[in-house]
Amino acid sequence: MKILIVHQNYPGQYREILSWLIAQGGHEIVFLTQRQGIAPRDGIKIVSYPTHHRPSDGAYALSKYWEECCGNGYGAAVAMQAIKAEGFTPDIILGHIGWGELTFVRQVWPACPVIGYFEYFFLNEGGSVGFDPEYPSSKDTPYIMHARNAMNFANLETVDRRVTPTK
Repeated sequence: MKILIVHQNYPGQYREILSWLIAQGGHEIVFLTQRQGIAPRDGIKIVSYPTHHRPSDGAYALSKYWEECCGNGYGAAVAMQAIKAEGFTPDIILGHIGWGELTFVRQVWPACPVIGYFEYFFLNEGGSVGFDPEYPSSKDTPYIMHARNAMNFANLETVDRRVTPTK
C-alpha cells in the first residue's frame, strides 16, 4: 500500500503506527513534515516542506491562527503536488489537521481516502486558557478560542474519517 503521512513535527503522533507499518513490510511510505535534517529511516521517504506564509506579529487575533494554518496547508499542498509529479499517488493519507496541513489535500488528490487526526478543540475556559501565566486570558479569549476552531471545522469536510484521542 502507498501511504502518505502528514505531520509538521515528524513523527509526531504517528511514531507507533509508523514503526508498525515498517515492521509489517510491503508499504511505500512518504512522510511529509516541516522538520528539516531528519536522519533517513528504512522504509520511509521523508519530504520536508516550508510553510508558504506566516502571519505578522500584529495580525488580527481572530484570524491569525487561520492565516498561519492556511500558510502551512498551502506549503504542504505545493509539496504534495511535487510528490505527485514524481509519480507517487497514495492509496491513503493520514494526517494531523491542527496546523492546517491537510486543508488543501483534496485539491491535489480529490479521490484519495484521508484520515484526519483531530487532537485539540479550543475551549473558552480550561484547556490552554489560563494554563500558562505568560499568556493570560482576556475578555477577547472566548472569541479567539472559538475562531481558532475554524481549522477544525474546515477539515471536518476535508477528511473521510476522523480520529480523536478524547471524547
